[in-house]
This record gives sequence, structure tokens and C-alpha cells, in this order.
Amino acid sequence: MKAEYILNLFEQIKNAPEENWGYNKGRLREILIDYERSISEVFVIDGNSTDASIITERVIETLQIIKNTNSLDEILFYPQIREQFRKRLYTQLKGI
Repeated sequence: MKAEYILNLFEQIKNAPEENWGYNKGRLREILIDYERSISEVFVIDGNSTDASIITERVIETLQIIKNTNSLDEILFYPQIREQFRKRLYTQLKGI
């Protein structure tokens, strides 16, 4: 959230009719709390921020690729398959 957005919110509340003050104050608090919650749930990867759902998608996509090209035994026991997974996932996450 940019500072100008916060200033706009305060301007709207300042100019609101007095009877709406309680609602607007509560709404502003909700917006800021939601923003604070969203930034605390963000992952920063190579300077880019992303959320858990995107990372989860990338992990699942990478696991699916590995599963489609290797047997379960290979996935469980071969270190080179785990390294392949790590490299593919790194490539996926770098593109975020």
C-alpha cells in the first residue's frame, strides 16, 4: 500500500459527515489491519514479494513434473531426483 492511498483514506474520512465517522473509522482500521496481515503473509524471494498460494502452486507444479518423469522409488531414494526437484523449483520461484 502506498502512502498516497493511506492519505486518500484519511481525506475521505475527514470529509465524511459526522454520523458516518464511526463507520469510516472502523472501515479504515479494517483496511489497515487487512493490509498489515497481507504483508505479514508475504514471502520475499530475490527481492520480489509473493504469497503462500503462489508458492504452493509452484511446488505442486514442480512435483507433478518430477512425478510424471520418474518412478516413486526414484523420487524417494535417488538424491539426483531430489536435486532435480530443487533446481526446477528454484527456476520456478525465480520467475515470480
